[in-house]
Parts: sequence; C-alpha cells; structure tokens
Amino acid sequence: MADSAPTPTAKTHSRLPGAHDADRPPLAGFTLRFLAGIFVFAGLLGAFAYVRFMQSEKYIGESHKRMLAAGAALSPEQCAHEVVAWRAECPALNLLCDAGVMRIADGCLSGADRTAYCASVGDATASTEFGYDECRQYETDRKKKKTCGSMFRAIDTHCRRLASEGAP
Repeated sequence: MADSAPTPTAKTHSRLPGAHDADRPPLAGFTLRFLAGIFVFAGLLGAFAYVRFMQSEKYIGESHKRMLAAGAALSPEQCAHEVVAWRAECPALNLLCDAGVMRIADGCLSGADRTAYCASVGDATASTEFGYDECRQYETDRKKKKTCGSMFRAIDTHCRRLASEGAP
C-alpha cells in the first residue's frame, strides 16, 4: 500500500498553453476587430455630425443677416409671420432651427427702430396673451404655433431691451 504517485505516462489534467487552440476561434483577433470597427463607426458618425452642425450654423447665420435686412421694411407682426415661414422651411438640424428662432426674430426686429412700436404696445408685451390672436391661424400646426409664440416672446424681450437701453 504504497503511495500511488502519478506515472509519467499517466494522463494529467493540466492544460498546456496552446493546446487545442486549433479547435477554437481566434477570439482575441475578433474582439480587436470588433472594437476597431466601433471606433471607426463612431469617428465617421462624429465627422458627419460635425459637418452637418457647421452647415446648419452657417445657414442660420446667413438667415440672420437676411432677416436683419428684411426687418427694415417689416412691422413686428410681419416679422412674426416671416420667422414662422423661415422655421417651417429651415433645412438645418431641428434642434438648431428651434433654438435659432429667437436669434432670427431678433435679427428681424433689430432691422428697424422699434422704439415707437414698443411704446405703443406698452406693457401688453408682458402678458402671456400677447400675440395670441396673431398666432391663432397656426392652431392646427404645432410647430408653427410654437414658433409664433416664441416670436412674440422675442418681441417682448426686444421691447424690454429697448426700454432698458433708453432708461436713464
């Protein structure tokens, strides 16, 4: 009853590195290629988003200049309708078009001196109902209605700015 020591010919359960690797797919190579593919895709997506953003920003900047020139001949109510039409046709990214409404509205309103107009409406611009009647025509189009409301808030902001600049 001696110890039964393993004999050199006995099968051991240890796995030598590289044993049976031919039966397995090269997982490390697949993982590396997969991660590289994700990084390349993310890079291409980022480059596309950057180009699209720059095109959108350029369009909105050019629109602001056009509205500044057009605003010289338009009343504030006409500016409102022009801005609504601009937003409806805006080919830029939706988020930037929505954010650009106030910028475009300010461009149109800044095209002419609105001091007399702001004095004539007085504190009416502070009311939440300011512009309601003018925006009713857009009742069926949510985006246009929202843009019209934003435009009349821009008129209020513009009038307040004029009042604060003219205040002694």
